[in-house]
Amino acid sequence: MTRTRLYREMSVNTARPEEIILLLYDSFLTNAHRAVVRQEAKDLQGVNVAIKRCQNILFELISSLDKSAATDLGNDLELAYRRISKSLLRAQASGDATRYRDAIEAMQSIRDGWKAALEQLRKSDEDGDKTAANG
Repeated sequence: MTRTRLYREMSVNTARPEEIILLLYDSFLTNAHRAVVRQEAKDLQGVNVAIKRCQNILFELISSLDKSAATDLGNDLELAYRRISKSLLRAQASGDATRYRDAIEAMQSIRDGWKAALEQLRKSDEDGDKTAANG
């Protein structure tokens, strides 16, 4: 096992659930960009592998949604993930690498929002820890 793979597995095994979501977003974006590169190289097998990975990640993200919460966030995210999935499939069917842009931009936006929320949560946790230590 390579060091990179071992590090990645350890990161996933020790990450909090909300951090795993961020790792999934990052993996999706890596594979979507890989699909673009493979499409430009006319490597259809490489495109298929990258898109299948993206679709598997989207399935996992949809499966992990908690739609029992009082907000519409779960439903909104599910709709967004399904739109991204359709956009990827349309891009793949067209054979036009530039058509992946919509899916990549949508997921990048979701990822950036999630990362900002995580950073705010960490800051809030740190502030709470400082208050408890000083109290």
